[in-house]
Amino acid sequence: MKQAGIGSALVILTLALQSVACASPPVFPHAELSLGGVHIDQSEQQVKERLGEPQRITTQLDFIDRILHYPNLIVSFSEGRIGSIYSDSLGACTPAGLCVGDTLDRAEAIYGDPGLIERAKGSIYWIYRTPFPCFLQITPEGAKVGSLEVACAP
Repeated sequence: MKQAGIGSALVILTLALQSVACASPPVFPHAELSLGGVHIDQSEQQVKERLGEPQRITTQLDFIDRILHYPNLIVSFSEGRIGSIYSDSLGACTPAGLCVGDTLDRAEAIYGDPGLIERAKGSIYWIYRTPFPCFLQITPEGAKVGSLEVACAP
């Protein structure tokens, strides 16, 4: 009789753990914090080696202090390292192959449920977070990916 009770308890515990695991947001891999061939934490020199000279460079007094503007990417730096990479241009893709212009269904097929959907100033953002203070942000445009940004918070 006690064995049946233990077996039932194990089944209930297993189902509870599975439901908790399904309810928590997916862990976004750190390797995916890349866009257009450059990765979070790379130096300006590494970016220029990969992408060449930017069309324009801007500076500002903020956490993000230097910004390289390329035809398909905006690469922002903080203390000499990439802090964010943004694109709303076709052809900018993550390492797993999600690109601006792809469908949101494709984003879900690649990365799963975003786990967090933020609404701000009338816009909706799909957020995939890493264990670090970093994330992939997708801005939907209808049923498509309107822009992609990978970034790390200070």
